[in-house]
Amino acid sequence: MFASLSPGTCFKCGATLVDVDRPQQVLRLRRTIPYDGESDVVRRARRFLEKLRLVRMKQDSCPGTGHFAAGRAAVDGVIRLGFSGTIEVIYGNDEDSLRNMPLCYEQFERGGVDVVGPAGNRVRVEYVCLRDVHRLGLMDALRATQQFFQNRGRAMLGVYGASDGYGAEDDGLPWNSPAADLNTRFAIVLQPFAWNQVRMVEDAATDYREQILEKSLASYIIDVPDPVAQLPPYQRNEPQVARAFQTFVTANGGTVDATVLRTVAAALSQAVCGRCHLMPVYGLHANYPGEWTLNTLVRAVHALRKRGAIEGPVVIFNIRGNYELDLESRRWSTPLAANGARTAEEITEPLDRILVVRSPGLPTALFQQLASRATLPMLLEGANTTNLCLQLGVPFLAVSNNASIPTLDEDGARGHVALRSLTEFLWGKQRATDEQVEELADVIRDSITPETELFKYFFRLHQLVRAPEGDQLAFALAKLDEHLGRRGEHLPDVAPLVPVQQAVASPEVLTLRLRPREPSDSVVYTCPSCRTFGRVSPGTCPRCGARLTATG
Repeated sequence: MFASLSPGTCFKCGATLVDVDRPQQVLRLRRTIPYDGESDVVRRARRFLEKLRLVRMKQDSCPGTGHFAAGRAAVDGVIRLGFSGTIEVIYGNDEDSLRNMPLCYEQFERGGVDVVGPAGNRVRVEYVCLRDVHRLGLMDALRATQQFFQNRGRAMLGVYGASDGYGAEDDGLPWNSPAADLNTRFAIVLQPFAWNQVRMVEDAATDYREQILEKSLASYIIDVPDPVAQLPPYQRNEPQVARAFQTFVTANGGTVDATVLRTVAAALSQAVCGRCHLMPVYGLHANYPGEWTLNTLVRAVHALRKRGAIEGPVVIFNIRGNYELDLESRRWSTPLAANGARTAEEITEPLDRILVVRSPGLPTALFQQLASRATLPMLLEGANTTNLCLQLGVPFLAVSNNASIPTLDEDGARGHVALRSLTEFLWGKQRATDEQVEELADVIRDSITPETELFKYFFRLHQLVRAPEGDQLAFALAKLDEHLGRRGEHLPDVAPLVPVQQAVASPEVLTLRLRPREPSDSVVYTCPSCRTFGRVSPGTCPRCGARLTATG
């Protein structure tokens, strides 16, 4: 509201007035390298997709969410590159798929979702079940799968967002044909970040097969919406920023408790407004022997504060962590539960301290927001979270010496050496020594200090993954377009779809839901009438009242 020609408080709501030409509040705005949507690679990818109206995507199953998240990223990438038409997502009804599909694919229980892409392109995502193949022997399963795809008819393009079925990249091209397996002419096999399985493109009509992106860091492009950037400059003050984040987390919180959402919004807004440092932590639920990891982190942050290397409150946001702080760490920090009645108020209080917030699992939209707003390096366990940090330009610490720490052999930017050294004690199997804590504190300091080798390491990786060649889906589609160009061949013209006039900034795929409770007896119950999945107890369907049946 405008009303005063001099600084003071608004007579309507009491908020502090801000100079609209020279804002007094300095916000921590994200500076992610923008994705080049006009590069030659992207233009070729778009040109290939514009002649298609059906894309078939095979969702491989796995116990965790990694392959499912990669499949979802492939679907989002096809939409982002301008495809209009139908995307078939083929999935199995094994227990892992029934648990993870509702987490990674919106409106899964309804059989599909209508999406509007960034260019106004209209897409229908259909979920198609390949039933009971997991119950068959190997040869019977292969025959049943082949018959399933033959019955669906031939499609032009098939995509594997992640697949372990075509061998490791060191073994070269596989003997079997991804295109034949999906009953398509063209096929693309992609992988999650740093996954050591083969990536390839194929044109079954011309016997063209090529392995692509060997030993490459190319992965899926991830863009996270910025609620602050949507505010006009004169509204970028603390009350408006807090309101914007509360609106965002409420809209994207799914079934998460309202108290937890208030805590997430408070941590985000306080970090953006420079009132606290934010250090997200994720992966300690998989870090089985790591009972000392969180304590080591608190000791290192305390050491940095004693040195004067960082100032102000620090919020360590521990997502799905299993372990509690020991008595020594509690001397320097305050443990809080994200669902605590006063946790949000504790975060916003102007007290100089370390807060360790333990949170349940969060929907992807909120998880990505916390990662994108980190002011200290994020602690992580898996390569998919590494890719998220690299896409956002956020430094990180890894608890495992594996693919989550990419090698970068460039002079003056070999930060992987320091990160791998930390894994000897960050895994947390035993208490870190004082010398190891000081080593960790040095790495945290260097990761956010320009001109250091570690800072250059993270920035260079950010440049690599945000380049057009870092988009593995666009790169693969461009390869197929280039192949057709060499042959002088053009795909048949298709009737254009009228784009939606009011284009949106990103695909209208709603946020991912919280992971359903895992069944204690390994049985998942489904509704035979309306296809509601994910129930882990018998009874009647809450949607239509039919009796639920066990699927595994």
